Amino acid sequence: MGIWLYFVLLIFEGALRKWVLPGLADPLLVVRDPVALALLLFAIYHKVLNWNNYLIIMALVSIIAIPGALILGHGNFLVTLFGARYLMIHFPFIFLIGSIFDKSDVEQFGRFILWITPPMTLLIALQFYSPQSAWVNRGLGGSELGAGFTGALGYYRPSGVFSFTSGVSTFFSLAAAYVVYFWLSKSKVKQLLLLAASIGVLAAIPLSISRAYVFQFILTVAFGVFISLTKPKVILRIGLAGVIMAIAFVSLQQVDFFKTSTSVLSARFEGATASEGGLQGTLGNRFLGELYHALVDAAENPVLGYGLGIGTNTGQKLLAGERMTKFISTEGEWNRIINEIGPILGLLVVAIRLALGLSLLLKSWQVIRIGNLLPWILMSVGFLQITIANWAQPTSLGFSIMMGGLVWAGLQQNDR
Repeated sequence: MGIWLYFVLLIFEGALRKWVLPGLADPLLVVRDPVALALLLFAIYHKVLNWNNYLIIMALVSIIAIPGALILGHGNFLVTLFGARYLMIHFPFIFLIGSIFDKSDVEQFGRFILWITPPMTLLIALQFYSPQSAWVNRGLGGSELGAGFTGALGYYRPSGVFSFTSGVSTFFSLAAAYVVYFWLSKSKVKQLLLLAASIGVLAAIPLSISRAYVFQFILTVAFGVFISLTKPKVILRIGLAGVIMAIAFVSLQQVDFFKTSTSVLSARFEGATASEGGLQGTLGNRFLGELYHALVDAAENPVLGYGLGIGTNTGQKLLAGERMTKFISTEGEWNRIINEIGPILGLLVVAIRLALGLSLLLKSWQVIRIGNLLPWILMSVGFLQITIANWAQPTSLGFSIMMGGLVWAGLQQNDR
């Protein structure tokens, strides 16, 4: 029940901060933290959480990085505490989910996501065609400036029920992974629900105006097709799913409602092509460039960095007015980590995230042979979330932790 509460708060935290309790927008930023902490303490007390090398190394990093931030870094206790959350509370939550849940629980999460995908699509459609001053587009704290980010042709990227637009692309990426999984597997799900969710994830491609979601959707489909290398019998289901989704997508494009959003998405891609060199430039800047800048910055930072939390938006706000040694950009995740805790600890955390992502990817591929397709399909989204996603942003952090935990749990057969 506690893990479900964590997930529900992840989905609806933004709605609480924008519409329901706008006056509590700041404290609700960490609304999942007490839930995760309580569950971890309970699990440790009852010896449910199994310690492993990942957890031990992260714990050691925390032990060094926290006093380092207070003594040699920015020296602000609240900023340090906020920055240490992902190391001490959220990262271990991945393994707690894997210790409690199994494949059947992960499938149940998927069915829940299928149910909320159609209304989420309707919501972003309403936000897409509404002005930023409309109630449905209110920003954090009920701000009438709006929560959308500039897209193209005067339209804004919708934020759905989330605090920021990135939540929309990540949610629909996860929803698309579950849609592909349920089309390919023999797991029971209502066909009408699956069809509605399929239409939802397709309609969200232009409505979200998100290039990240387009790339992620293509990657998920590729992961699905790749399964046929070891499971030839899946080819027929892949073909059926492909035909149904192609028909649905073409049908959507016959409606003026979606023609507009498709034109907007095309314009955004054209603008990105001019400024970043298209798909190749975008991937190079976001992934290869991430590694390059992280390594370059590693040689220029203090041994223990500038302090945990200084690279987060919350940390920047709390430190406003204080003398700061260096402005830390939050654009690059690995770069942020190394700036915060230094080259040695920073590269160690990066290595842990990469090792975990690669390990789960390999294990997911191996269990395909015994008919378990779920972890592999989820890793089409989870790999990048675990290894390179921005953990300074609470929604992105939450999705990364949930995806890591769901994949870990999905590797467990239903024998508990």
